[in-house]
Amino acid sequence: MYVDLKSDNGELKNIISGNEAKAQTLKSFIPLEKLKPLSAKVKKEKVEKNAKRTEKQTGKVQRKGH
Repeated sequence: MYVDLKSDNGELKNIISGNEAKAQTLKSFIPLEKLKPLSAKVKKEKVEKNAKRTEKQTGKVQRKGH
């Protein structure tokens, strides 16, 4: 997933969804072999943090899994 942090600081919109050519171009700049996968705990914490940020910005509570 790729996001524009300047215009989407809640990281909600995948800017390359449906555009495989753009995705491949962007992926070519990322050294994937050097990245380590996030642990399940870190992923959960990030999801919860983003949900709280979105709730604060919109005033809406997001349901789990959405």
